[in-house]
Amino acid sequence: MSVFAASTVISIFGLTRIISAPVSVILIEKVDERFVLSAGLILVAVTTGLAGTANDFFHLLLLRGIGGFGSAMFTVSATSLVVRMAPRHLRARASSVSNGGFLVGTLFGPALGAAVLGISIRAPFFLYSITVSIAAVISILFLSSKRTTPEDQPDSTSNVKSHLRLIDGFRHAGYRAAFTVSLLIGFAFLGIRQTAVPIYVTEELKESASLVAYGFFTASASQIFILLPAGKYADTKGRRGAMVIGSSLALISSIFLMAWQSTLGFFLSMIFSGLAGAFLGSAPAAIVGDVVEGRRRGPLLAAFQMAADIGVIVGSLIAGLTIDGYGFTETFGIAVVATLITLIVTLMIPKKYKPTEVAQ
Repeated sequence: MSVFAASTVISIFGLTRIISAPVSVILIEKVDERFVLSAGLILVAVTTGLAGTANDFFHLLLLRGIGGFGSAMFTVSATSLVVRMAPRHLRARASSVSNGGFLVGTLFGPALGAAVLGISIRAPFFLYSITVSIAAVISILFLSSKRTTPEDQPDSTSNVKSHLRLIDGFRHAGYRAAFTVSLLIGFAFLGIRQTAVPIYVTEELKESASLVAYGFFTASASQIFILLPAGKYADTKGRRGAMVIGSSLALISSIFLMAWQSTLGFFLSMIFSGLAGAFLGSAPAAIVGDVVEGRRRGPLLAAFQMAADIGVIVGSLIAGLTIDGYGFTETFGIAVVATLITLIVTLMIPKKYKPTEVAQ
């Protein structure tokens, strides 16, 4: 199987997430976040478990695609809860804590996956299915309607009843930057890097596959280390400054990976990518929360979520094509260009932008 064929398995998951993100928003409006969150987790758990029984490529592709619908349901719902319920002055820190839970999973997930891989190549699918099932049970038991419906304790701007249209969001410099960062970081980090790095380490650096896990562990650990300080910086010093710092660190990470093709360069790139993720995982989501005034409804949240998935799809496909046709330098060079554009866009946010500024 070629790198391009393998990358389609990643891309189909993101493609179905894109298709179903607007549907997830509609479901949230018609029902509530708690139901959509739990249903999405259950769907992912079931399809992942079945993926462990797949006997051919197209069977696996189909199950990954269906799982993408469930993934969109629970990620959009979770993000909606955070940006709607968190007070504006704590919104970036709330996003940081939410991301922190995911990162703790990325720290221990690869280690547990590698441990059960010795039992069977299918075992990680079943382990993942079990852990997502546990998350579904927790969401059902502990996310009561009382906890997730604080309509009697809304933002100070709760008198805003109308929905913001997507075009209203793009008139806001902060939202434009948040959308672009989501798109390009999804493209460069979750698309190109996640697809290319495992192959790069084993084929170009001639290192063992375990080094890949160590590298991603390093990235997650460095991100967790400054996650809360980064969120606090975005809440107290401003979203713009946090996004500029994060974009600069992302650019440095991409340059290391392209220009210093060695084990040391790889680990330095992973460290800087983790530091970048701490800032870019909190400030953009907080900006979206500012723009939608902490409300859960409207297309702005879905578009923000879809941007990252579009980036993942395009990035993973481009990585597969450029690795097969050119090489790793060219592949990582594309990521450098993407992160450079990210930095330029964040620098274009007006300096007067404050955390409390919203679209008018």
